[in-house]
Amino acid sequence: SKTNARFYKRDNGWGSIEKSVLFSTRLEDFDYKKLLYEIACKDTGVGPSILDYLFIIDPSEGLAFHMYDCRGLDLIGSNIDSMRNYYDELDRYIFDYDRDRIDEMFNKSE
Repeated sequence: SKTNARFYKRDNGWGSIEKSVLFSTRLEDFDYKKLLYEIACKDTGVGPSILDYLFIIDPSEGLAFHMYDCRGLDLIGSNIDSMRNYYDELDRYIFDYDRDRIDEMFNKSE
């Protein structure tokens, strides 16, 4: 399948240039396991790594996935209903310091 990529550069105001790439592809055409492994390797030095931020966005579900390193990830949603299944299924992985805030957010929406 064809992937269209757009490249962006901007001065971040702190003396460096931020570079971004935006592209759209089908999940089956995307080696996401390798990509997630390389994000996890960022702080360990184990293998090839990605040193910058990466967001995987599913506009049809209104979700964004951001794995920041081997310790965890953020799942961001445009509405609580689109995230409910993830909350129910992956509840045991929520960090203790986030638990009260996240539990409250989902309990308010029931």
